[in-house]
Order: sequence, then C-alpha cells, then structure tokens
Amino acid sequence: MSKKIQTIEKTGKGWKAGKLAGIICTIAGVLMSCGGQEEGVFLVIVGPVIYLIAKIGAWWYHG
Repeated sequence: MSKKIQTIEKTGKGWKAGKLAGIICTIAGVLMSCGGQEEGVFLVIVGPVIYLIAKIGAWWYHG
C-alpha cells in the first residue's frame, strides 16, 4: 500500500483574498482608464499596492 502525502497550506484565506482584490482593482482600473474615467487611475495605483501588501503579509506570516 502507498501512503498519501497530505500537504497543509499555511497561507491564510485573508491574504489570498487581498491578493485577489488587488488584481481585480488593477484590472478594473485599467478598463476604467481606457474608458476615459479618471477614477481608473486611482485603482491602477491602489490595486498593485493592495496586492503587494497581501503578498508580503502572506510571506511574513507563513509558517
């Protein structure tokens, strides 16, 4: 018989949600900017910041 190896994912769901929010904000900002809305520029700047904070947080609190 073979044993199954179980991996435990240590990255919290909150950090993953933060990374997803950053990606969505960035994409929405690009689309809004292409559509001529000035608010899109704000999202293009804030989206990557949110993503980086979540990425660093996941790394910092991992394990």
